Amino acid sequence: MTKRLQAFLQLIRTKDYFFFVLAYSLLGIAAAQGEFSVRFVLVCAANFSAVAFTFIFNQVADAPADTFSETKSPPNPIAQGKISSAEARLAACAAAVISLLLFWLLDWRLVLVGLVLLSFGFLYSSRGTRMHGISMLDLAGHSWLLAPALSLSGFLAFQPHLNSELLFLFLMVVFLSLIGEITHEQAALRALKEVPARQTVLNISARAVHFLIVVFAGA
Repeated sequence: MTKRLQAFLQLIRTKDYFFFVLAYSLLGIAAAQGEFSVRFVLVCAANFSAVAFTFIFNQVADAPADTFSETKSPPNPIAQGKISSAEARLAACAAAVISLLLFWLLDWRLVLVGLVLLSFGFLYSSRGTRMHGISMLDLAGHSWLLAPALSLSGFLAFQPHLNSELLFLFLMVVFLSLIGEITHEQAALRALKEVPARQTVLNISARAVHFLIVVFAGA
């Protein structure tokens, strides 16, 4: 039972996105002047569930290739045989349903934001699209869809009316997420001996990367 639980925790990989989801959710909540309450807990839980779907579905899609990979880090529990593909798909569906249910409990309009998050998770790894296999789409997906949607849900959970503050919030989140994604990929490249072709920073010169970081930080 303990090994089974560990396998599911390995599948969900919460530690890989806990602070990311919390940070961008808090940005939206702070912009709406929200306070710690039941709504705070619900919107954070909904965002965590939506991102969990993305990570689980990604491992389901990558499992066939990861079966023959000895350098996959962190290891894919589906490829290792710890969890079946059917069980992982069921876990992904459960995460998606929980996310939409929590969004619906907050406000029916937040269900639309939830659908955006789940659509990103599906398109990111689906064989027909594989956004994370195309460098610039991978970068744009994180900065234009994932991070802004997390902040938007946090904002709308406490402020149902759209206002000018949303534009500032959107721009700030896009800039922060671009910086974060570029620096994350740079750090990942330094740790690898063989670099995957999809890495965005490989397609941009070092000076261009530093220029982008300075521009987005200054904005």
